[in-house]
Amino acid sequence: MTYPETLRIETGFAPVFETRITPLLSSMEAKRKRLNLLGWLIVAFFAAVAIGISGYVLTSGADSTGAFLIIVFVVALSGLCAYVGRLWLTGSLEAKLAGQVMPVICDFVPNLTYDRAAKANFPTKSLQYNNLVPRHDVASFEDHLAGSYRGIPYDVVELHLQTRETDHEGTTESETVFKGVGVRIALPSDRALDLEEDSPLRDLAEEAGDIEQDGVTLYLSWDRKEGLLALASLSGPVQDSIAQQIHLLFADLDLVHRIIDHILDEAGQGVA
Repeated sequence: MTYPETLRIETGFAPVFETRITPLLSSMEAKRKRLNLLGWLIVAFFAAVAIGISGYVLTSGADSTGAFLIIVFVVALSGLCAYVGRLWLTGSLEAKLAGQVMPVICDFVPNLTYDRAAKANFPTKSLQYNNLVPRHDVASFEDHLAGSYRGIPYDVVELHLQTRETDHEGTTESETVFKGVGVRIALPSDRALDLEEDSPLRDLAEEAGDIEQDGVTLYLSWDRKEGLLALASLSGPVQDSIAQQIHLLFADLDLVHRIIDHILDEAGQGVA
């Protein structure tokens, strides 16, 4: 398959895709099929468990209300276990693909590194302070890209933010309030940028989300429910999604590069 180059940052990537990623597609697809089969076996197992327990309850002589509640509970629990099982397998597939694809991306984009586990912390409270994400109590990270373009360091990371509330009985409930992308760009100075409504820089950032300056740091965020690197799913062939997902990643990086271009060119810092 031919990779369509549509962004400046993608220029020259088609032959790289052809020589380094295309040969991996058959093994990637074989792994997806194995995991997909395992996922359906998990679903079938928990469906059989739910049917078996429900049949036993119905023939045990339990009163109708009690039997109904037990069956509902068993069916719901079995469905949840099957869903979590397939979700875990999807994560396993994505991790495997990222381990093969991201080194190619990092070799192609200068000064770019990738960490699937995102061990480096990202200042989500600064995003909250600047009204780029909602109030949250817990932050988790995945797929951290750290790069430098024209001498300006930047970070792009997947964010998962939650609130936690504990009631008077001591029960703690969690709620996801944001799942998306966070970006941090280290500015060359604390010169105030023009981020007024309809300014070129804000218009540029709003192609994806929102933007705010905090001293010598520029922050951006945008929703991305499927995650930063949703390279594949269990249900569809790898070759149907891999090029599109790589393009979405390039689009994120291209936006960061264009924002840096705007900042440096406006300041007259035309360094390469």
